[in-house]
Amino acid sequence: MFSQIRSRILAYFIGLVLLISVLFGALSFLFTYYVEDSLFVSLLEQEKVLVEAQISAGQPIQPQLNFVRYYPSAQQLPTAISDVLKDEPERIEFSGVKQNNKAHYHLVRLGDGFLVAEVSDYLVVRNIKGGMAKTHAVFIGMLIIVALWLAWSFAKRLIKPIEQLNAVLIQVKGDELPNGFAKQFHQDEIGLFAKELERAIDRVRAFIAREQHFTRDISHELRTPLAITQGAITLLNDTSLTKEQLPLVERITSAQQQMQLCIEGLLALAREGETKHEPLPLLAVIEAAIVEHHQLIEDKAIELEVNVSNTATVTANPQALRIVIGNLIANAFSHTEQGKIDIDWQSPRLIISNTSESIAQDILPNVFESGTKGNQSQGLGIGLSLAKRLCDQQAIGIALASDNHGTTATLTFA
Repeated sequence: MFSQIRSRILAYFIGLVLLISVLFGALSFLFTYYVEDSLFVSLLEQEKVLVEAQISAGQPIQPQLNFVRYYPSAQQLPTAISDVLKDEPERIEFSGVKQNNKAHYHLVRLGDGFLVAEVSDYLVVRNIKGGMAKTHAVFIGMLIIVALWLAWSFAKRLIKPIEQLNAVLIQVKGDELPNGFAKQFHQDEIGLFAKELERAIDRVRAFIAREQHFTRDISHELRTPLAITQGAITLLNDTSLTKEQLPLVERITSAQQQMQLCIEGLLALAREGETKHEPLPLLAVIEAAIVEHHQLIEDKAIELEVNVSNTATVTANPQALRIVIGNLIANAFSHTEQGKIDIDWQSPRLIISNTSESIAQDILPNVFESGTKGNQSQGLGIGLSLAKRLCDQQAIGIALASDNHGTTATLTFA
């Protein structure tokens, strides 16, 4: 699922503000309770000094504060204190909650006696903690609003160069790679990334140009010797050939056609970005391929059945589609010695099946890789690779399946 960086920054800011606010609130409550308890302890220490002076002078013990009382022994202490003091003799603060009263005590030892302050009427924090919580909630709300504004501003400034870089890449169409876009970015991490990306794109552009020029040049250079060999084959076919010579001429003719298909495929790939898609009558393309490669099934006991409506159309580049379909039909013709070849249109799929020997299972997964071919193949092992690359270029799905009943090639159109 796509997640915007801006949204994550906002979430991080809000989460951080909430965490700090909660911790600050908890510390505030702890601090106020600590201050309050320290005040009571300090008052009791002052009373302790006074009472010790009274005991030393033999005077009646009379604490100065009216909420402080002196207990000569532990047995005389309030139940809320004595019950707890048995288990926790070092404790100095006690609550009367267990005895169902609101009393709250602070204690200091004085020899065998105890000074006890009942401070329930003076617990300021207990009385104002509701108001403190509300104030803290309002404070958190204000902080969240400020954090949202700061986070939005920060995220906007942070994401802006990324959005600019993304806009540059989105505008890329075909082989129109962007050029000189890194200059618009500041000298920071994004700017450095843009420079490195521009360098990588420049290398890719140079590589594509070299590949296209090489493919185009070598393909054009090969056309001349192919034309010469085609003329020689035509002259050979017009002469009287012996039975031993006929298979040799057929092999030369087959190799000639395979070379022609390869060159046309290479040229089509080299013209990436120059191809135009248009609606094409599928039956006409199939019939042209059958006529072009009919000699491959001459003198073979083969039944050819074409189940394609004359109204069936597909959208593709004419030359690329002719090469792909021609390659698949030529393969079916070449590898079928007898039996049946079916060409069916089941929109949006074109299925070409034949009763040839099955493709070896060890090479079937790699059949679209260049140089992959069976032991009985007389081809170059690049025809299906070119067909696959052309299909990828045209957004056409291509699949090949093979079993004991034969081989099936499937083209899936968008």
